[in-house]
Amino acid sequence: MGTEAASLKAALTKNIDQAIATQGLTRNALADKAGIPKSTLYRNIDRPEKFNFAELGQIAEALEIPLTELIKDTAA
Repeated sequence: MGTEAASLKAALTKNIDQAIATQGLTRNALADKAGIPKSTLYRNIDRPEKFNFAELGQIAEALEIPLTELIKDTAA
């Protein structure tokens, strides 16, 4: 994986973790609220390229933020 790809993945993970913290949630609580299996959420946060668009939408909806907030700073 190239440096640019790694930094884009790190940005997505950072955005998700920041939104979780802002909402005062845990990853487990987010998984429940978003309707995503906990194992999937944890795996995909560690490897954000595995997220599909629907899952990102579910996360954004559960966090009550626009999807653009999750993916900001991830465009090359």
